[in-house]
Amino acid sequence: MADYPVMIKVRKRCPKCGFEYAFYVETTLILGFGEEGEDELKTPAKVFKCARCGYTWTEFSDKEEEMKNEKSLGNEKFT
Repeated sequence: MADYPVMIKVRKRCPKCGFEYAFYVETTLILGFGEEGEDELKTPAKVFKCARCGYTWTEFSDKEEEMKNEKSLGNEKFT
């Protein structure tokens, strides 16, 4: 039997139509920079789908977003 992602229904407002329920699935996104596989960043994310209009959007946690920003800046820290 094939493995399908489990979609969970939550109370989450759709940014497009304003409906208050959506489904989501947890996944890992792989962002590549440079040549093939030279510099990859794997980050967990939640992909939401509105229960009414079907609009989809992705959300990252603050920690992963900070890591992505540090990676894109060449790991330089600014004070």
